[in-house]
Amino acid sequence: MCQRVLIALAFSSNPRLVIADEPTTALDVAIHPQILRLIAEMQREHATAVIFITHDLRLAHAALLVLMLEAVHTDLVSPSA
Repeated sequence: MCQRVLIALAFSSNPRLVIADEPTTALDVAIHPQILRLIAEMQREHATAVIFITHDLRLAHAALLVLMLEAVHTDLVSPSA
């Protein structure tokens, strides 16, 4: 419930960019798709760019671009890879 409220708050001022830092952390895995759909819906509705910061690579399927940081190495990869 708190994630939904914070997502609504994040989009309430019609920002150009929303940074979602671990938006599904501490949620049941079954809730992850609902939160991702809500963010995608709000993103389309408000024409907003969204940056996801996550350790969960399962969330990468929804991304247009994935940047992976590992210690001293950085990779730019396709989410479909």
